[in-house]
Amino acid sequence: MKPVQADRLRDVVDAVLEALDLGLDGRALAARAMLSPFHFNRLVRAGIGEPPVAFRRRLLLERAAWRLGRGVSVTDAGLEAGYDAIEAFSRAFTRAHGVA
Repeated sequence: MKPVQADRLRDVVDAVLEALDLGLDGRALAARAMLSPFHFNRLVRAGIGEPPVAFRRRLLLERAAWRLGRGVSVTDAGLEAGYDAIEAFSRAFTRAHGVA
């Protein structure tokens, strides 16, 4: 990857990380990174190997796992990860980490 592309990817990843708790959709994330949704998705997928939505979901679930390990309740971890229902959080967490 060319240095300019690597810098651009870093900017895009930073935009995703900064917006993690804002609940922005793909279009809003793309606008925040000053890219069209098509180019945003293409750049993220090419650079990190997964689409932005999956990247965001993975980061939220990894943070939830970290928080659970520090004593936060399942309800709080699920809500912070953007899940309104504990059942949905539990299914997503089990799929991502292999444990309930």
